[in-house]
Formats: sequence, C-alpha cells, structure tokens
Amino acid sequence: MRKWLIRLTALMIFLLVASFVTIFFRGLAWSPSEMKDIESNIELGVTELIQYQNQRLWLTKFSSEQRQKLVEINPFVVSEEGCGLTAEQCLVQSATNRQGVIVRYIQAKPDILKNDVLWIGGFIDPTTGATYDLLGRLYKNSVRNQQVANSIHFLN
Repeated sequence: MRKWLIRLTALMIFLLVASFVTIFFRGLAWSPSEMKDIESNIELGVTELIQYQNQRLWLTKFSSEQRQKLVEINPFVVSEEGCGLTAEQCLVQSATNRQGVIVRYIQAKPDILKNDVLWIGGFIDPTTGATYDLLGRLYKNSVRNQQVANSIHFLN
C-alpha cells in the first residue's frame, strides 16, 4: 500500500511539473495563426494597440502612401533601425523603461519637432520625451540625450 501511494504521489508531481513546463513554453511561442487573426482585423494605414501573449503592442499595417512618406522621413531620423522600410507592418512593444508607463501613439505632430520635419504619426516615450516615426526610428533632436532614447523595441 505504501509503495502504491509513493508511486501515485510521484505521478502527480510529474503531471504538475509537466503542466507548468507546457504552459511556460506555450507562453514563449508566437502563434502565427493567432497573430494572423489579429492582423486581419486591422485595416491598411492604421495603428492600433493590441494585446498579444500578455504583451501590449502597437501594430501598424502600412499603406503604399505611408511607405512612400516613410522613405521621405529618412533625413529627419537618427538611424535606420526599426522595422525597415520594406516592412508591410511593424510591431512595437508599448512598454517603456518605467513599469506601468507605455509608449503613446500620436497622430498630431509633436511640438518638439520643427515645422519643416515630416510627420505622418508616430510614438512618444513619455518617460524620456523621445519621438519615433511609425517604423520606430528616433527623430533627430527629439531628446537631448540619445542614450536614454533606446526605450523602444521591435518584434518584426
């Protein structure tokens, strides 16, 4: 009887550990079909905040007009980092370096950018004041210290 109880206890512990491992790895994996369902609900030219795998993400699906304007923005941004000019869509993590504060999407041109700077919408990190285009590229002179502006992350 005692051996039977030990085996039963070992089996229950094994099943418990296996369940936690399965849940952990399922949370790490990106489900392409789940993401395709989310993508299909967003129209071209629109940026929306979505919830995917316990993350809040900004998803932008680019229209051909937006892609052309993003090329024209090149002289106004610091680097070519981001989702890339050929991307059909861009996923940007909304989390900032400060817990509970998210990167904001804004359509109106921020006051910090000069009048001659092209703006078609983008993101502002409220913790640093850094301003990014829809591809997540940092605008020149949008923040005094470029090193604090590395708060935006891409998932493409």
